Amino acid sequence: LMLAIARGGTVGCFLRPIKNVIWIFRRVFSSKGREEMSVGLEQVLELVRPVHHFLIGLKAFFGAVLWLIVPAGLMVAYSAPNRTSPLFGLLSFLGVLIMIPVTAWLPLLQVHQAVTGKFRSIFKISVARRVIRNAPLSWMLTTVLMYAMTFPLYLAKIRLLPADAMLLLTPFFIILTYPARILVAWAYHRGMAQDRLAWFPVRWGIRLLMLPLLFAHAGFLFVTPTISELGKNAPL
Repeated sequence: LMLAIARGGTVGCFLRPIKNVIWIFRRVFSSKGREEMSVGLEQVLELVRPVHHFLIGLKAFFGAVLWLIVPAGLMVAYSAPNRTSPLFGLLSFLGVLIMIPVTAWLPLLQVHQAVTGKFRSIFKISVARRVIRNAPLSWMLTTVLMYAMTFPLYLAKIRLLPADAMLLLTPFFIILTYPARILVAWAYHRGMAQDRLAWFPVRWGIRLLMLPLLFAHAGFLFVTPTISELGKNAPL
C-alpha cells in the first residue's frame, strides 16, 4: 500500500504490487533514485510534521486525563472492595453527573487546544459552550457518532485479549474513531465561525435531547466494572 502511494497513488499502482517492488528496488540501487527519494521524504516530513503533531496529541492526552481523573475516580468509589457505605454510592453517582458535561465539552476543547497550541486552552469552557450554542446540531451529530464509535473498544475488554491481539486491534480502533474526530473539528469550526446563536428552540431542544444520551453514556461507563475483566479499573 505504501509503495503504491509512493509510486503515484493511481489505480494502476494499487493493482500492480510486483511492479511497485521493482520500482522501489530500481530507486534504491541508483544514485538518482536515492536522491529523489531523499527529496521526497523531506517534502513528506515537512507536510506531516510528525514531531509537531505528536506534541499536540501528547498535550491532548494529558489534558484529557486532568479532565477525566476526577469523575472517573469518583465513579469507581462504590465498586472498590469493602466500600458498601451509602456515602460511596453517592460519590459514584456524583462522578456520573460530573462526567456528563465533561464528555460534552472535552472533544471540542481538545480541538481548541490543538488550534491554539497552548496547553491551558483545554480548560477554556467558554469556547465549548460557544460552539454548542452556535452550532448545536453539528455538535450533537458529531458527539453521538464519536461516542458510538468507542463502544467496540469496551466490548473488546469484556474478556481481555492477549497483548499481541490488542496490539493488532489498536489500529482498527484508531481508524474507527478517526472520522468522528474529524467531524468534531468540523463542528468546532462551524461553531467558532458563526457569531449568532442558534434559534432558541433548536438550541435548547438539542440540549434536552443530549442530556439523557450523555447520562446514558456516563451510566454505561459506571457499569463497565460488571461486564469487564478489568473490574473496578474499567472506567479508568
